[in-house]
Amino acid sequence: GIGIGAFKTTGSNYTIDSAGTGDELIWMTGTCTITLPNPSGFQGRHLRIAINYDPAVGGGTIKRFGSEKIDGVAADITLVTGDKYSICFIDNNGVDWVASRGSLL
Repeated sequence: GIGIGAFKTTGSNYTIDSAGTGDELIWMTGTCTITLPNPSGFQGRHLRIAINYDPAVGGGTIKRFGSEKIDGVAADITLVTGDKYSICFIDNNGVDWVASRGSLL
């Protein structure tokens, strides 16, 4: 399973708090935008964002905090049909984000 205790369930736009804990696992239940925290204040922590709905109906976004990159690209992640029931593992190096995906099923 996923070895993280606390989580946040949301179908509304949500910004992850870089100073706090308890939202390392975000459970997306509907179309929304999840904004990543400032990576410079988040080094060493890990995020998991579960997509528990069909992004083909309205979309969804994992948004950067500012001008940092995700997987070497200066762009947000736009969720698509293939992301339904998947999980996005997001880590950082203190400057940028690194993302990988897996299945919830």
